[in-house]
Amino acid sequence: MCRKMAQSARKVDTDRIVAYGHSAGAHLVLMLGLAGPEAGLEGDGGWDDYSSSITAVAGGSPPTEMPGRYGDTEKYSPLTYVTADALPILLIQGTADPIVRKETTDKFVDKMKEVGAKDIRYKVIEGAVHDVAYNNYLDITSKAIDDFFNEVLAKN
Repeated sequence: MCRKMAQSARKVDTDRIVAYGHSAGAHLVLMLGLAGPEAGLEGDGGWDDYSSSITAVAGGSPPTEMPGRYGDTEKYSPLTYVTADALPILLIQGTADPIVRKETTDKFVDKMKEVGAKDIRYKVIEGAVHDVAYNNYLDITSKAIDDFFNEVLAKN
């Protein structure tokens, strides 16, 4: 949503927008949070006057590195855009996920720490599969996400 329209029409605090996604949605919110305008992914819709920046991201089973079959692996991988000044991120990963492997998420978290990112949180749930942020673990993951967003937004 464009910031000016949000502020005038709905009184939304556009400096306090957070995003959550699971699986492909986690990939999208990580890209939204990490890839700045210089990545060339903002589109051509005439919205250059409006920022798409957000305050924090939470993602479950997050594809952080795109396989080559999807085109430009580097351009479309959140791992490419990791920097020390990255926004706060919470990732949730199951150890038994056959779709997004824990090792891939480990690599992303390690890179965030390596570059000095200030707020990367990682919740690993033993035995959980790809639906880690839903179903059997909702009592754990829902609270973790709520607590994370509430803490981040309280600081802003």
